[in-house]
Amino acid sequence: MSRVILAAADRDLLSAYTLWLRARGITAESVFDAVQLFMRAEAGEPGLCVLDDTLPLRHPLETAGILRSRGWRTILLRRDAAVPADAVDAALRYPFTPEELLAQIAPYLSEPSRAGDGS
Repeated sequence: MSRVILAAADRDLLSAYTLWLRARGITAESVFDAVQLFMRAEAGEPGLCVLDDTLPLRHPLETAGILRSRGWRTILLRRDAAVPADAVDAALRYPFTPEELLAQIAPYLSEPSRAGDGS
């Protein structure tokens, strides 16, 4: 799996993390709402989506469920709320460092694509 899409409303934070990941050789894209996310996700093979719990235009857990049904892995960046164990592949609670984000992403980068597996 080589695609990583970061999805969050905070453009400054999103840009910083996207650039930080790219500097480490990770193909990272960024989007600012659920509509952009779905458009970008449909434009290629499934990968990993890191989405913020304040992502606009659709509830983040609903968004994660749709992506997972299409073969995507999901990591939720969360502030306070607990996350149901089966709702996402992993969760990372704010505040976190770029290194902690990379540690969450790294295991998924070596996985083969899950295109069409429906899990």
